[in-house]
Amino acid sequence: MDDSDTRPSIACYRKDSFRITSVARHWQALEMFVTYTVTEPEDQYYDCSISGSDDESQSWDDGYHVNEDIRYAVSQFSHQHRTFLFSLHITNTLPRSSGHVRFCRWDRAGIVSTKPFDYGRKPQLLAEFFVRYNRLSAARRGFDTTAAPATQAESQLLADAIKEHLGKIKAEVVPPMHYLHLTLDKDYPTYKIHLPEIGLFNSLEVIVRRPISQEEVLVGKCTRGYVGFLLEEDRLVFVKDYWASIDEQDHYVMSEVDACHHTRLHKIPHLPNIQHVAYVTTGDSTPQTTETPELSHSYDKISRRQHIRIVQDLVYNIQAVRNSKQLVQAIRDVLVGELHPVSVLVLKAI
Repeated sequence: MDDSDTRPSIACYRKDSFRITSVARHWQALEMFVTYTVTEPEDQYYDCSISGSDDESQSWDDGYHVNEDIRYAVSQFSHQHRTFLFSLHITNTLPRSSGHVRFCRWDRAGIVSTKPFDYGRKPQLLAEFFVRYNRLSAARRGFDTTAAPATQAESQLLADAIKEHLGKIKAEVVPPMHYLHLTLDKDYPTYKIHLPEIGLFNSLEVIVRRPISQEEVLVGKCTRGYVGFLLEEDRLVFVKDYWASIDEQDHYVMSEVDACHHTRLHKIPHLPNIQHVAYVTTGDSTPQTTETPELSHSYDKISRRQHIRIVQDLVYNIQAVRNSKQLVQAIRDVLVGELHPVSVLVLKAI
């Protein structure tokens, strides 16, 4: 995603962010974006039946400026760790009007916006919004509080580990890993993700930067895959971060979180060694879920989603085998894993 096309001209930053010295710092400090339209003859926002669609390839072609706002929202979600975010959309639609404002709230289930109001005639509404917003905690402003900005030393640990692994790939010591170099993108801020102790898994802290794989969409699973640095063991791991549908879960099929716990408990062989898996919660143990269905009263149209994060050892695809012996061994390992008594229930979920 090209940052030059996805950075809004108007941005609101944290009050302690007086100096934006880099693109990464811009994304780390960004609170919300504001779009301003002076040429559109009418407000481009309206009730749209596809706004909460679970089709991750769905595109919005109903209005240029709505599309523009979606690109900004997708980019902000991509660069930050968020549960939701706010934005403002300002339009100048009437010659004698000072303009109209909509407040918008975005999450992985869609967008909810207010009705437009004339901020020239009702400036107190705009002022009150910012006053109340400034009093909210980070979690209430939409930040995922389990991901904190990494220190410079922690960021360097990740960079050094990635460079070392890239050197091993070049020397053909380890198999290639597509897009691993993207992790070093300096336009992305570096975060330290905290995963608390739960069940069979100990607490962990993982340093991540840019995903090596992500779906540049607003709604749906929005899966992001990171190669991160596991602080407890000083090594690289893979982090899968996504939003699972709650409403469409088949009660006869085990969830991926439960499946990962079972693979650990029953020691199913030849599966990636899972370091941690859990539904992501806030500081008060509240699950991170989407709220668009409730706020828009669209339970029948929009699926609720819940945030899940998985940490596992690095693995390589079947194309990484170097000879027929390794290929036969890989096929054998798959069969042995599938023949495990618990695999029938677990592997379908994974």
